Amino acid sequence: MPKGNTLTLGQVMTEEKSNEIIAITRLLEMPELNGCIVTTDAIGCQKEMARGIVDRGADYMLAIEENEGQLHHGVWDLLEAGDRTGLNGLPHD
Repeated sequence: MPKGNTLTLGQVMTEEKSNEIIAITRLLEMPELNGCIVTTDAIGCQKEMARGIVDRGADYMLAIEENEGQLHHGVWDLLEAGDRTGLNGLPHD
């Protein structure tokens, strides 16, 4: 990974009778991801997608919408606890 500021944008057309999740998965197979941070919108908030990003040596930032109920509330509670404690006792890096 080159040092300095870099930005890579990618786009894959969704094929007929397909969906965005398949297109995003195909897109993530293309570039070198080691050492990168991958961001997606809420459609990309999939366990398999996150696992694939991490397996390729990258980190991710996935959007979580309120309609994701338990996941949304769990993340919200974790962030509030981190804010209250200065991340004391919470695993983080």
